[in-house]
Amino acid sequence: MGLFLSSSIIFLSIIVFLIGFIGIIKDKKNPIYLSWFAFCTTVFLWSFGLGILTITPNINTANIFYFVHYLGAISIPITFLYFIHKYILQTKNLTLDIGILAIFTVFQYFLFIAGELCAPLTQKWQFTFYTNPSTYYLFFVGYFFVVVLYCFCLILKKLFTLQGKEKTKTIYFLTATAFGYTGGSTAFILVFDKFHPIFGTIPPYGIYLFMFFPILTTYAITKHDLMNINVIINRTTAWIITIFFFGGIYAALFSLHLSVVSIKHPWLILVWSDSLSRQQVNENLFEVTTIPILSLRS
Repeated sequence: MGLFLSSSIIFLSIIVFLIGFIGIIKDKKNPIYLSWFAFCTTVFLWSFGLGILTITPNINTANIFYFVHYLGAISIPITFLYFIHKYILQTKNLTLDIGILAIFTVFQYFLFIAGELCAPLTQKWQFTFYTNPSTYYLFFVGYFFVVVLYCFCLILKKLFTLQGKEKTKTIYFLTATAFGYTGGSTAFILVFDKFHPIFGTIPPYGIYLFMFFPILTTYAITKHDLMNINVIINRTTAWIITIFFFGGIYAALFSLHLSVVSIKHPWLILVWSDSLSRQQVNENLFEVTTIPILSLRS
């Protein structure tokens, strides 16, 4: 189940990145599309980093994607707020709240690099590695939820002033992001397994709710002209995204089947090859050194 969950996270992260990339294909200078791409990129970094670090058995690889994971996680609040200002609120200039969040974002990067935000990785549940909290991790969690709730308040406030098609677009965006944040937030629970043993038994199953973020967003773009980029998203593109989506589900289910019957996973060979080769070398050395000793004893 751990492999299936991690595979799902990786696949969804790629879909989110593609959805964000579509906008800048149409207009690289449009602040709405740039802010949307920035937001989707941070979500991609968060989810892709999480997916890789939870399946790789190599601590060096895990530490690299530990950084990637929090490079995205720390930036999600500010990029989300920036997109809301550009698209929902139609703000032209930088605002005070963006400036404050920029300071907090840089400060949290400093804490992460200094080791004061997150502690070294350890094995948790069925994941090979997972986040451990350090001194200021609760500060990060509180900051994350406060900013997200603030963003939703801004959306709701604007929603009551909209009518017709614009209101429909905003409702779809609000629903999609609500699913995304609700599902993604369940990843915090396992982090606090040392606070109470029950937290160590609750994996981030809410990630499956996260899949509604790209699904509803894609639907809103294709059917309701979300962000006015339906010129790029046509039926062909929609079919491609659909094929990727169901193909990813098949790949994840197939990987789960392989894990059940204890077959090596060929699509993970790049991640696992290093540790497997080291293990094989150690086994060979063990055989070489123990057989002569056993022979002498006999």
